[in-house]
Amino acid sequence: MDELLLGIDIGTTAAKAALFTVDGRLAAVAQADYPLNHLRPNWVEQNPEEWWQAVCAAIQQVLGALPQARDQVLGVAISAQAPTLIALDQHGTPLRPALIWMDRRAENEADFLSEAADMHAITGNRADAFYVAPKLRWFRMHEPHLLAQTRCFVQINGYINYRLTGEFSLDPAHAGLLQLRDYRSGAWSSLLCDLCGVEPSQFPSVTPSEQIIG
Repeated sequence: MDELLLGIDIGTTAAKAALFTVDGRLAAVAQADYPLNHLRPNWVEQNPEEWWQAVCAAIQQVLGALPQARDQVLGVAISAQAPTLIALDQHGTPLRPALIWMDRRAENEADFLSEAADMHAITGNRADAFYVAPKLRWFRMHEPHLLAQTRCFVQINGYINYRLTGEFSLDPAHAGLLQLRDYRSGAWSSLLCDLCGVEPSQFPSVTPSEQIIG
């Protein structure tokens, strides 16, 4: 059998796993579903453990579809829906369900950030509840006890990468969706971090998506 690459995508409603040959031919694909939790209008959460269980199930299915596939995988890469607020404690355990991109509970916080800072000049985008910064401001205002326990904020691909390797990671594309960095320099905005109640040290180092994590 040809050597294989394993791609995993954590979508809005399912995790998909696909095996490709090194020249890009699809060899097998599988998926496992999980729910969207609509707590109230515009509040949409998911349980990170359900992503992980779905990823494990999809991987088992796709490897089982090809004899000897387990011995042929050269590398794994993760993509995911984004942006998402995922707060991890010092043990890497989620402190609460994740606020996914569909969650718009932070509309008031987006308005606050728009008035308190020139979001477009700093981040290249207007303030919007879609991004992580307003969600972080909501987290600060409504769940400060959990914010105080947060060791690290990651995105979904970063969370799955952590479960696979034990290493925290953040790629440039997902870092931009946090809406906490200067889009020209790539530096963390001290103003926006202060307004959201977070420290740059609570985010993984931003590294190229092709960099080997572990």
